[in-house]
Amino acid sequence: MHSTGRDLTRLARGVVVSVVAFVLTGCGGAVLKKDYEDFAASYADSSNGQMLMNLARRDQGHPPYFLQLASISSSHQHSATFGTSFSRSDTGTRPTITEQLTKTLTPSLSLSSVDTPTFGFAPLAGKSFANALLSPIGANVFFSLLGQGVSADQLLRTMTQKVTFEWASGERLHLRNVPDEERLDSFRNFLRFAGLMREMQKQGLFDVTAKGMKFNGGMEGMFALIASDPDRYNFLEGVHTKRTKGRPKVEFSFRTFDALLTAMATEQAVFDYLVARHKDDFLDKIPASQTQPILRTKWAGVKSATSKPVVAATYRGTKYEIKDLVVDDPSTSWRERERWNRDSFHLLTEMFSVISLDPSQLPAQQLIQVR
Repeated sequence: MHSTGRDLTRLARGVVVSVVAFVLTGCGGAVLKKDYEDFAASYADSSNGQMLMNLARRDQGHPPYFLQLASISSSHQHSATFGTSFSRSDTGTRPTITEQLTKTLTPSLSLSSVDTPTFGFAPLAGKSFANALLSPIGANVFFSLLGQGVSADQLLRTMTQKVTFEWASGERLHLRNVPDEERLDSFRNFLRFAGLMREMQKQGLFDVTAKGMKFNGGMEGMFALIASDPDRYNFLEGVHTKRTKGRPKVEFSFRTFDALLTAMATEQAVFDYLVARHKDDFLDKIPASQTQPILRTKWAGVKSATSKPVVAATYRGTKYEIKDLVVDDPSTSWRERERWNRDSFHLLTEMFSVISLDPSQLPAQQLIQVR
């Protein structure tokens, strides 16, 4: 018995149909997973890059610009083609073995897959975004993050413009989070207060509620500033010169996102200048945990080892990177701050998510689609 070309064709077609069915059904989950991972990675990289570029723009005195991802869609087209060709040659009425072997079946199979991702971006502009950009970030955000254990000093240095203490006598004390050589005492004392708040947080000396902070331990004066605690007093020398009795009312003045972005972009240059020019009356009088700017993005001239950058960009010839110093000495006060810059950048991106618009509120006519 001899297999005919028709039988072989049927067999080949059956195999191809099975293969195509397996490819189209069995790979669906893998394709979806791969798409999700790729899109998520691209979205994270582009978001980090946009934020760093806006930090670079503000550092050089240029306005920031924002795009917000509005939608992602992806279509997949799978196709398969199958064909066969059968050739036969007969030289006589009675086929010989040689003639039988000249019967040839040639199958052909072609599979193709086309992915078409579509990204929709919306320029953030207009009244709604301007109001969000220029309105102070709510106290509920500050206290929510504080209650979750985010470092108190990092929150203070990132989100607050000023901290005001007011006593029942009417006396007021302002600590400004502004690195200014002409108001050096105020900024220095703000850093002392930030360092103290971090120590109090680590020791559980205050609780955070929806309305603010509740201090424990029956402390008077400015929290730990009491005569029976000379070490704390020396640590905060000059912060509160008058010994007003009673616990003060504490008010936090929060920054807008625009002010927050500008402060984090520009503090490095002024901070490094103050450290270099005012060692005795600035650097030597602030806690070791506060001897770095809130965010360092320019690393030219830094000789110490650094971590791998989370994101890097070059803007008008200047390189910007989000990374940290590598701390080798476990006894240093900066051991727990080895992620300082990355954590500060994380806070900045979280603040941006607070002011971003819901995709349903984005004007469709302003969408920029990239295919």
